[in-house]
Amino acid sequence: MSKWEERKRRISSRSTVKELVSNNVYERRRYYVRAIAEVIHFLAVKELSFREDYDKMAHSESGLFTDMFCFVVLRDKRLQDIISEIPLNATYKSPNIQNDVIDILAKIVTQSVVDDVNGADVPFATVLADGTRDKNNRENISIALRYVKDGKVFESLLYMPETQQLDASSLTTLIVKTLHDTGINIGHIISQCYDGARVMSGNKKMSLGGK
Repeated sequence: MSKWEERKRRISSRSTVKELVSNNVYERRRYYVRAIAEVIHFLAVKELSFREDYDKMAHSESGLFTDMFCFVVLRDKRLQDIISEIPLNATYKSPNIQNDVIDILAKIVTQSVVDDVNGADVPFATVLADGTRDKNNRENISIALRYVKDGKVFESLLYMPETQQLDASSLTTLIVKTLHDTGINIGHIISQCYDGARVMSGNKKMSLGGK
């Protein structure tokens, strides 16, 4: 009877062997993934390239991400212990994982900008857009906001979508959708500024206010 009571107590306090082992595994995985995310965050903030060429013979990648993560591991005994137990098919260091982490970081930055704009000194902002074509012949539209917070003027990049439609109507729809999807009140946009997006010049840009 006493053993049964002890088991019930452990279950209620989540201190069974299964729970303790599971929690320890999760904690070790979180520590490992956190180290990967921190390296990705550093490279992204510094605008450094992640990868170089893939060595098909050695089946390995080269680049700053791989080199920096190896350096971090060399200085962290706990990471070394964790890595020794990780299956080779679940290292969470693939280019796809790197891109997923970058996407998560981008969403965090976007939300931070939205929070700043919505919490600005005055509930109004200017939308700025500039179009550039990359080496893959894709048109990237930089959508930024200018606003005042704590008595200072800020200009922050909100989002950079791709598009193949460069007419005024399509760009207007794209900008409005971006503002709406990120949580910016379109009614608080009091002015517009366009650089590379020349089709939005003159009275065409006023169509944004009618959306």
